[in-house]
Amino acid sequence: MRKRSLVVLLSLIVTGALVLAGSSGLSREVKETIITLADDGVLVDGSSISEDPSSAVYAGANIVYYEEGRGSSYGEGTYKDEHSANEAARHTVITITKPGVYRVSGTLTSGQIAVDLGSSAKKDSGAVVELILDGVDITCTVAPAIIFYNVWESESTTQAGAIVTLADNSENTVSGSHVARIYKEGTTSKLHKYDGAFYSKRSIIIRGEESGTGTLSIKADNEGLCSEMHLTIEGGAIRINSQDDGINANEDGVSVITINGGYLYIDAGNGSEGDGIDSNGYLIINGGTLVSLANGRSGDGGIDADMDIKINGGTVVALGSRNDATSASSEQPYMELSYASVKSAGTLIRITDQQGNEIVTFRPGKIYQSLTFSSPELLLDTVYHVYSGGTNAGVKESDGLYLAGGIYSGGTQQSYSGNASGMMPRPGMMDPLMNMRQAPQQQPEGMPPIPPIDNRPDNRNPWERNAPGYPNQQSDFGTLANASPEFIITANQHSFGNVNDYAPTSGKTAVVFRINENNLIASGTSPSISFAGVITVEGEPVSIPETDIQFTITDVPSENYSASCLLSDGEAALKAIIPSDAGNYVLTIAVVDSNSQYTGSSQWAFTIE
Repeated sequence: MRKRSLVVLLSLIVTGALVLAGSSGLSREVKETIITLADDGVLVDGSSISEDPSSAVYAGANIVYYEEGRGSSYGEGTYKDEHSANEAARHTVITITKPGVYRVSGTLTSGQIAVDLGSSAKKDSGAVVELILDGVDITCTVAPAIIFYNVWESESTTQAGAIVTLADNSENTVSGSHVARIYKEGTTSKLHKYDGAFYSKRSIIIRGEESGTGTLSIKADNEGLCSEMHLTIEGGAIRINSQDDGINANEDGVSVITINGGYLYIDAGNGSEGDGIDSNGYLIINGGTLVSLANGRSGDGGIDADMDIKINGGTVVALGSRNDATSASSEQPYMELSYASVKSAGTLIRITDQQGNEIVTFRPGKIYQSLTFSSPELLLDTVYHVYSGGTNAGVKESDGLYLAGGIYSGGTQQSYSGNASGMMPRPGMMDPLMNMRQAPQQQPEGMPPIPPIDNRPDNRNPWERNAPGYPNQQSDFGTLANASPEFIITANQHSFGNVNDYAPTSGKTAVVFRINENNLIASGTSPSISFAGVITVEGEPVSIPETDIQFTITDVPSENYSASCLLSDGEAALKAIIPSDAGNYVLTIAVVDSNSQYTGSSQWAFTIE
C-alpha cells in the first residue's frame, strides 16, 4: 500500500503572532503564551507560575478525582476507580482561564493541564483556547492528564473552542487516568464523569503544524481520547494505547468523529473490552491513515458508531471481533471481511488484485475475526484475492503496516461463502439458514423439503421466513461447494462473510457441519445450543478434535454483538455466547485455521423475539 501525504492544517505565523479567525470571520493576531512544565517549578513566559486563580494561567487548583471510601451514594465507581487523597495531592494542576494560544513544553510526572474559561464560555464564540503541544510529557494517575472543562461549544465539526496543535517535529506523551461517575450531592445526576486520559467536555479539533510532523502518544488506563460533543482530527501523528475505547465521542445520536488527515494508530481494548473508535453518533473518514485495533473477544470493533459510518477517502485498517457496518453511501470503495474463526495475533492479512499486485499487507498485534479495509487503490467491479498468514520479508513495517514491495510467502488463500452485511449466504449456494425462535412451532410431519434459497421469493432476505406459517426449522444442510476466492466489490456488495481457508489451494479438505433439528432448539424463554452434529466430507463422517471447532454468534447487521467459544470449552461456554436481546443473529460453526487437515464452516440464522 502506498502511504498518502498527511493532510495538514496550516498554523500561520505572522511576526511572532498566530493569526486566528474570529467569529466574524476576520483575522486577529493572538500572542502565544509560553508554558514550560517541570516538577520543580512551572514557568509562564519565563516567570514562575502564579497561584492567583484570576491569572490567565495559575497553579494550585484541586484536582477532580474519584475519592476512595465514599460509598454508593457518592457515585458509580468501583474500588478500581478509587484514589486516595494523598495520591491526588501529589498532582500539580495547571489551569488556563483565559482565551488564547498557549505553547506548552516540558514534563510533569504528576500533574494535569486543565482549561476552564467559566460556565458562560459555552455560548461565547471568543472563548477559544489553542494548546500547542511542543515536547510535552504529562502523567496523571487519578484523572485525565489534559482536560477541557469550559470553552466555546461551536456545535460544528469544523470549528471548536478546544484546539490542540502538534508542533512540527515535536514528540508529546500524555499518560492519564479517568474519573468514574460522581453524583451531584443527594441525587444520582452526574456531577463529574471523565472517561479518557485526554478529555474535552466540548467539541475539539486536533491538528498538525505546517509540516504535520508532530506526534502525540496517549496512554490510558481506561479510554484514550474523548469528547462529549464532536471530535475532528486534521493532521499530525497520534498513537493511542488504551484499556477500553481508544477514541470516544459520547453525545447520543449527535456526536461526529471526523478524520480528515494525519496518521492515527489505535491499540484499544487491552482490558476486558474496548472499541478502537466508538462514536455515539457518526464516524466520517475523509482522509489520512487509520489503523484501529479493538478487543478481539468482547464483541468490539475497530470502528463503531451508533449512526452512520462513512469512508470517503484515506486508508482504513480496522479490526476487532466485529466491526459496525460501513454505509453504502461512502464515496470510497471498502471491504468488510468476517472470518469464520478467530485469527491469532500476528497472523498477516494480505490483499492483492487479480494479477497479484499488492494492495495491503498488515500484521495485526491482536487477535481478530473482522476486518474493514478501505484504500484509494480499491476499485469497484474488480477481483481481489485475500490471503492469511505467511511472512513478508525485505521491507519495513510500522504499526503492522508493511511498505510496498516485500517478498510475501507461505500465506493461505481465503474464500467466502456469505455476503451482505451480517454475512448472509452468497446467492447460489445451498441454504445453511435456520430460523430459531423463543416459542417455536415444530415443522409439520410430512412437509416437503424447503427449496434452495435461489427458488424462494426475495432470496436476498432470509428473515422473510419469519412470516406466519413459514417452517421453523430445517435439518441437514450447508456446503462450501460454492465458496469463492474472488472478492469482488460492487456498488451494492462490500461485505464478505464466512471467510476461511480456500480448500483447493490450501491443501486442506473441505468439511460440512450437519445438524438436525434437535441440535439447535428454542426451549423455555431463550434459545440454546446442544451440539452433537455430524461433520462430513462428501457425505462421509470425519472426526475433528473439539479444540478445533469454533462457535461464533453475530448480530445481523453487525452492530452490537459478537461472541465465540470452542466446542471444547463445554456446555456452559456455549450457553454463555447466546445473546439475550431481541434481534436477528447468525451462528457460525467452523474449523479453526490451525487445523492442518480440514477447513470449512456452516452458518444458521435465528431470531430472538
